[in-house]
Formats: sequence, structure tokens, C-alpha cells
Amino acid sequence: MKSNDLNPLTKKHQVISILAALSNCNQNVVKNTENELQDNLSLQVASALQNPIIKAYIGDWDIVWGPCTKNSRQRDKNLNIIPNAFITDNAMFVAKGQDPDDETKTLYVIAVSGTNGVSKFGWLDEDFKVETKLMKSWGTIPDAKIAGGSHDGLTILRDLKNHKNQDVISFLSQLPLDQNTEVTTCGHSLAGALSPLLALTIIEWKEKENKAFLVSTYPSAGSSSGNKAFAAYAESKFGNNYHSVINNYDIVPHAWNSKTFLKIPNIYHTPEFGNLKILTATQAYKTELGFLFIDVTLLKNSHYTRIFDEKPQEYRFDGKPSEKATNTFIEEAGFQHINAYNSPKAFYYGDNDSAVATAVNSYLKH
Repeated sequence: MKSNDLNPLTKKHQVISILAALSNCNQNVVKNTENELQDNLSLQVASALQNPIIKAYIGDWDIVWGPCTKNSRQRDKNLNIIPNAFITDNAMFVAKGQDPDDETKTLYVIAVSGTNGVSKFGWLDEDFKVETKLMKSWGTIPDAKIAGGSHDGLTILRDLKNHKNQDVISFLSQLPLDQNTEVTTCGHSLAGALSPLLALTIIEWKEKENKAFLVSTYPSAGSSSGNKAFAAYAESKFGNNYHSVINNYDIVPHAWNSKTFLKIPNIYHTPEFGNLKILTATQAYKTELGFLFIDVTLLKNSHYTRIFDEKPQEYRFDGKPSEKATNTFIEEAGFQHINAYNSPKAFYYGDNDSAVATAVNSYLKH
């Protein structure tokens, strides 16, 4: 597929974005047991990969590890446990296929789920546990730190085990990985923050084991997960194998750098967006987006910095306003964080875009 001004991303970006989306098949799903959640995700992903419309676009892909889930009991608005109700906090699987941009290369895609809308742990811990005092050091790298919530999320991903009791690195260690093999991580939103951390962990393992395969990451719509020292370290390890996609009008990538974070309240206060104003704290809390009102002093000296911020490795585009005339600030923010990424400027699936997007979305709506 040729790139142009309206469609600058490669087929590889687009195929990976679909695999990433399928990791979210347990979104808003509530089951009586954890096993039912595991079975639901496995069945939905397997079905999607055999869907004629999806398969015609992405080709043949096999699930070789997982899907695996980390689940918890569902809680009400007062955080009380709801009996016989389980939800998925995190999910991940590994798919094997041919590199869409290089027929000589085998590609392993590690797809990571984003925040589940009904997961209190996802919202309150992995997304919003970002205060400076809660940041965690990254290994032995001097001064490199990541958000406490990102640390918790990465720990969960590293600890997930398949039916053979293999975590993802143990699984990779048994593969015949060589210079014709690429292992990439991907994910949207929360996973846009976590997937690069997982890739970096795999790079560190790869270097320790002196492996020859390539490690890359394809995150989208993620917040910054670490400080300036961490970003510099990550950039030194990823080089040109970091491929993030960011909508400039998505509020999530504005977090958690204190300067860009403060731009959020006025991001849609322009004629193009209908001069939308931010909701009150009470209204935003009801939509579970109270992070918009987090006290910026809690981020003092955190020095959150995006990896490859506005450098060639980070593809940015300007999302167009929603066509809905009565959008609120929060509704526009949701549109820019999700729907805008399916525009011709981003993950556009060509002449059959509507059919492909509809087919993928059918597995994500419950």
C-alpha cells in the first residue's frame, strides 16, 4: 500500500492496529466466573481472525500464546464488590503471521488491551496512579522512573501465564527467533503506555540472552509513562523501531507532562470545535474522567516526558471535530480518543474501510 498525505501509515500499522483492537473483546463484559471471561476472549478473538472481511484485510494470523486475562470482581460506584460478577482488567495475546510490509519476515504481535470501561482498577490504578511520590525506578538506570500505575500494569502483563504456565518471555525464549523475525508490542490508550514498557523489557531480556531478533512497538493514544531520564533511556534502546500514533486533539497523550496537561481544558475551546468548555469536576467524575481535574501540584518534579515526543518515530495527525453538533467536552474527548484514529489520516483501511471497521467493532461492543 502506498503512503500519501491522507494515508501516511503503512499496511503494517493498520494490521497491527486491528490485532491490538481485538485484545479488547472483553470490554464491558461481565461474567459469573473468571473462566467464563477467559473463554469469552478466546472465542471472540478466534472468531474475529476467521471473519471473512477481517481476514481478507489482515491475512492469516495464528494465536500462539494466550489470550490471557487478569480479572477482578466488579465493583459498584461506592467500590463495593458485586456478587457473582467478574470483569477483565488486563488482557494480552500473541499472534504469529507474515510481516505485511516484508514477506520475508515472520512477525509476532503481542497485543495488549486498553482500559476496560468497567474496571475500577484500570481507571484508579493503572491510569491515574501518577503522582510523583508514587513513581517507580526503572531497574538500575540512574534517575529513570515510571508512573506507579504503569509499573503495576507492566507487572501484571509480565506475570500473565498461558495454559502451559508460560509467561510471555518464557514463551519467546522457546521460539527460533533470528534476524528474520520481529517481535512487536501494540495497544491503544492504557496499552499505548504499557506496550512500549513491555517491549523495552523484552529488549533488555534479548540483550542479556544475546538474541538476534528485532523488537519494536506500535502504541497509539497513550499517555507519557515515564520521566525525562526514562524517555531518554527508552529512545536509546528503540532507535527507529518505535512507531507511535498520536492525535493532537486527543487529551490522553497530553497527560502527564505538566505543561501539555494544562492545555487540556482549552483544547476544544476554538471555533472549529464549537468553543467547547470543560465540564465541572462533579460532571466529569460521573463519567469517570475525573483525572482531568487532578491537582497538577501532585505532578511536581515528575518530569513526565513522551518517548520520541514530536520526533519522526512519533506519527501525529490532527483529528477532525466530531460531526455531532451537540457534543459536550467529554463526548468530543471520547471521539478524539477512539473514533478519530479510524480516519483517513490514521488507521484508515482503504476503499473497504467502513466494512473492515464495522467488522472489527462488532467484536468490541457488548
